[in-house]
Amino acid sequence: MIGNQKHYLPSNRMREIIRDNNMLLMAISRFDIAFGFGDSTIAETCRENGVDTSTFLAVCNLLSGHPEADPQVSLVSLMGYLRRAHTSFFDVTLPKIRHHLIEAINYSETDDVAFLLMKFFDDYVLEVKRHMDYENDVIFGSSRNPGA
Repeated sequence: MIGNQKHYLPSNRMREIIRDNNMLLMAISRFDIAFGFGDSTIAETCRENGVDTSTFLAVCNLLSGHPEADPQVSLVSLMGYLRRAHTSFFDVTLPKIRHHLIEAINYSETDDVAFLLMKFFDDYVLEVKRHMDYENDVIFGSSRNPGA
């Protein structure tokens, strides 16, 4: 049980960290860890899914508000996590926001403000995409060839 621990440990059960912070479900999926880990520990689950345990713990501890003093992370593993976070944000989060924005705008009347608002949002999405593409290709891309 997590209880009085200062941060998550490799010996904690995956179900325990989810119970402690259900927002970690997104982090788990962004590490490409398949759900259905049962009663497995963090270390067992990471090993079975080819995920660096220390990096996984560093991210989960940070997201849960109890970061480790000197976490050991794998740059390759962290960059993969961040790429998948970008994909999730761009493919899921931004389209949901756009959908809710459309629902909130009254299109029954011709309203220049509504069209300007949608244009502003769409321009914002394009800028976010440019930024994420740059990070994925230039910043994160360097982690593929650490010696380059």
